[in-house]
Amino acid sequence: MRLECVEGKVDHLLAELALNRLDLVLTDRSAPTDAHLKLHSHLLGSVGMDLYGSRELRRKYAADFPRRLDGAPVLLPVRGNPLRSAIDSWFDQHELKPEIVGEFSDSALMKTFGRAGIGLFPSPSGMQADIAAQFGAVSLGPLANVSENWYAIVARRRVQHPAAVAIQATGVTTLME
Repeated sequence: MRLECVEGKVDHLLAELALNRLDLVLTDRSAPTDAHLKLHSHLLGSVGMDLYGSRELRRKYAADFPRRLDGAPVLLPVRGNPLRSAIDSWFDQHELKPEIVGEFSDSALMKTFGRAGIGLFPSPSGMQADIAAQFGAVSLGPLANVSENWYAIVARRRVQHPAAVAIQATGVTTLME
């Protein structure tokens, strides 16, 4: 058994999956309900989000969280990302208009810019120790009711790849450890 990991646009990866060129797609959104694709989504898990920043940005914006975030520099996922939509809604609910200083399709790159103190950034709540160790960033507070979902999408086949079966069985908790 051999594992090959590829990265790409979700639509392209789902098309490859439907053509049996891939066995599994891991993504932050469920498969479209397009009947001819014959894809099945398995929710692996959902993680709550916090807003993180360098110690300097935390000192400036953490007091009276989240009200002080109006005008704060933030780094966000690109538009069209489900997490971005949830964060935009959260800002709207709190009547906040932060200054979006960067938009990223890669969360590790977003955190790297966050480490440089360019802006505040979202990341999973349960990863506070890892975020502090890797990126020197600390949590300002939770983004209440904002979460990131992870799905395993497979084509409906009689025989599934053993690795795809194992990933579906273990869920996102194991993937994020």
